[in-house]
Amino acid sequence: MQTAYANAEEPAPVTITPQQTLEEVMVEASELKAESGYQAKKTRVGKVLQDPHDVPQAVTTVTRELMHDQQVGSLREALRNVAGLTFNAAEGGRAGDNMMLRGFYTFGDIYLDNMRDTAQYNRETFNLEQVDVLRGSAAMLFGRGQAGGVINQVSKLAELNDKNTVTGSLGTYDYHQFTGDFNKQLTETAAIRLNVMDRHEETYRKNPTTGDRPETDRKGIAVSFGAGIGTDNELFLNHIYTQTRDVPDFGVRFENTRPLNNGTNGRTDKTFWGSSDNFDDSDTRITTGIFTHKFTEDTQLRTQLRHAEYKRGYWAKTPATTLPTENNSVGGNVTRKMHYETLNLQSDFSTKLNLAGMKHDVLAGVEYLKEDSYRKALQPYNPTTGQPYLLQVVHSTQR
Repeated sequence: MQTAYANAEEPAPVTITPQQTLEEVMVEASELKAESGYQAKKTRVGKVLQDPHDVPQAVTTVTRELMHDQQVGSLREALRNVAGLTFNAAEGGRAGDNMMLRGFYTFGDIYLDNMRDTAQYNRETFNLEQVDVLRGSAAMLFGRGQAGGVINQVSKLAELNDKNTVTGSLGTYDYHQFTGDFNKQLTETAAIRLNVMDRHEETYRKNPTTGDRPETDRKGIAVSFGAGIGTDNELFLNHIYTQTRDVPDFGVRFENTRPLNNGTNGRTDKTFWGSSDNFDDSDTRITTGIFTHKFTEDTQLRTQLRHAEYKRGYWAKTPATTLPTENNSVGGNVTRKMHYETLNLQSDFSTKLNLAGMKHDVLAGVEYLKEDSYRKALQPYNPTTGQPYLLQVVHSTQR
């Protein structure tokens, strides 16, 4: 059987174009660095370096950029950015940084690089990379403490680059603040970093008799040396020294009646009952060694050894119901002299593994802390010998 096709057209011929080779194009680009900002990318407040979003508790981080933009000088000023945290005014006889976190005292929950920093002194921010605030109970990670949470200060460490940063600011009431941050890379894996600070300021409050004002006068220097940075064996040696020479202000007194706006009774917020004879002097020295050995990318042993010494003495004048006098006899005295010394050894082992189809983080640690505390209260100077009377001495040692 044959089939005929009428008017059948032949298919058009297919033209094959020869393969073309394009010229080679070279593209060069460098990796974009993470933009600095107010959001922290890493934290150790959970004992291991991780993203704050991976910590199953509320974490607030005050970054270096935020502290720089606000020109804060003290830890107290930096923590004003944290909700749920309030400040005390020496309640309980405690001086220095004294905060409440979620309604609980924090004097046992302040840390420096995940190591306890419980001394009574005024902390500065010139050598801080960031401040992490962990809300909620953390006894499983940090041992003794309150249920409010943890305030962890993160120190600046030596980095593998060269940079020099100097900041300065001036203001009224003899305010000035200067800081310097200098980092020098020594070898491919070693570097040294130096941070310095000088800050002075007064307030609008004044003694109407002597003209004296409360003062804040503080200086600091911090050195960090790093070896083996970025390798499986990292070693950092850090030392910080801060000096405080303040004229303390005990604030205003409680009033049962409304104070007079013209200040005829001396009871206004502008009246300062102290004088330049009052003092709040402290010297703080903290030396820390940090060694980290990485067995693998997810398994490491981090060991820290610290010796810290805190010396402080202060004499503050409390407000009275009458105007201050030139001989400084109006109002009471709040005095104390303290010497606090600690030796702390801490080691943390962390690893990650998969078991039963789930991912696990394992953390184990050991800590040794020795605290030696000595304090005494002073009475006014003896006019004959020129020496202060000794009122009370308390000495204690804890391990």
